[in-house]
Amino acid sequence: MTTYWRYILDAVVSDVEPGYVEDWGKSYEFVINGKAIFIRGSNLIIEDSVVTRYSPRRTEKMLKDCVEANFNCVRVWGGSLYHYDYFYETCDKLGLVVYHDLMFACHAYPIYEGFVESVKEEIRDNVKRIRHHACLGLWSGNNEIEIIIEMFTSKTEPMFQIIQEYFNCKLDAAGEDLVKEEYKKLFAEVIPELLKELDPQTSYVRNSPSNDEFFERIENRGDSHYYLVFDNMTSYIEHYYRFVSEMGFQSYPSMKTIETFTLPEDRRPDSPIMYKHQKSGNGNQAIETYMGRDFNIPKDFGLYIYASQILAGEILKYTAEHMRRNRGRCMGMISWQLNDCWPVVSWAGIDYFGRWKAQMY
Repeated sequence: MTTYWRYILDAVVSDVEPGYVEDWGKSYEFVINGKAIFIRGSNLIIEDSVVTRYSPRRTEKMLKDCVEANFNCVRVWGGSLYHYDYFYETCDKLGLVVYHDLMFACHAYPIYEGFVESVKEEIRDNVKRIRHHACLGLWSGNNEIEIIIEMFTSKTEPMFQIIQEYFNCKLDAAGEDLVKEEYKKLFAEVIPELLKELDPQTSYVRNSPSNDEFFERIENRGDSHYYLVFDNMTSYIEHYYRFVSEMGFQSYPSMKTIETFTLPEDRRPDSPIMYKHQKSGNGNQAIETYMGRDFNIPKDFGLYIYASQILAGEILKYTAEHMRRNRGRCMGMISWQLNDCWPVVSWAGIDYFGRWKAQMY
């Protein structure tokens, strides 16, 4: 007989106790059967770059790996897709809470009648299909669109100024107003009204990360995304987030995986082929910068791969311990990312062929 978990989830976002409101802001937590739980999980991207390669067997193996790694949650990232029924059925069986983005990510969307109607039909079809699953914990409107809009409209953030110059993209006042109003229309009006009709018992937040202010990153309210990418960024333990829905650090996949797309002469960090399998512009620099702080940088490529995985694992361990020490103030950490959709240097804990990296342990 198959046993299914059944959750009764209350509101995800709630005020903390009155005595802590001034210091801690607002909580962001999953409440199951009346008890707030600390979320431990990872972000799921598409399982393969070629969708026809999806299989129930591989999906089940990946989700069982989550349970073995002591996760209780999987976030379906807004840049992936609505998964097949067997994904949600497996999460039901394994007791994994699904933090579910709708499929919008990382850029502004135009709001005109035809597009809005298309969005409504897509959401209606998928919510009706998914809403009855015990695993469903949260609908999130999108991934990082508020950050992207802030990135190209900020007049004060130095890093965003650099990005605007690099991409030669600065919105004038009229363009900024239009983009922000269209965003609010879709994610604060159209979608929540539709979800209230289709799935009123499941909580909704408009964006990940988000809080109760539009286009603002506020550490003591809502959820947060944070990465150690540049040498001058502050340590994770200097932050007291309420909930971390993305954090991670890159590492190399195992040598067996690298051997599938390289010749012996390609097996070094700076080879053209290895760069083709590294999609973060400063990824190699970040890995080596932080590696040099803790280790003697190996000359042997096999040891270099190993050191990169130990480094990423130590960073995640260090961060998780900090967040869990502050349980109550912080109520969850979801790493970026769970899996790869091709063999690549990335933030994943499980590489394309299903091999665990050190951080999964």
